[in-house]
Amino acid sequence: MEGGATSSRKRQLDQQIRPKDGGQEYYRVMSDTKLQKLFTLYCKDKDLDYSALVFLYNGRKIKTTKTPEELGMEDGDCIDAMANQNGGGYSCMPI
Repeated sequence: MEGGATSSRKRQLDQQIRPKDGGQEYYRVMSDTKLQKLFTLYCKDKDLDYSALVFLYNGRKIKTTKTPEELGMEDGDCIDAMANQNGGGYSCMPI
């Protein structure tokens, strides 16, 4: 084919969101959908404050502007939902 043909195709993926307190929720998203849409829907379903959560994939914070395709996510992958914590580190001060 000529012109605008691309090798990437939209795929429908089942994604799992797992809160820290256990349980899991399943959502179906297109591989090219920004994850912010998924996270907003999850928070609405659970009556949670979106700004109070952080979402992790393979232990790393997910940028909400990314898509499952950009992160290399596959069908059935799990996203962890955690309370957003600021600070909590420690400081090493010279003695």
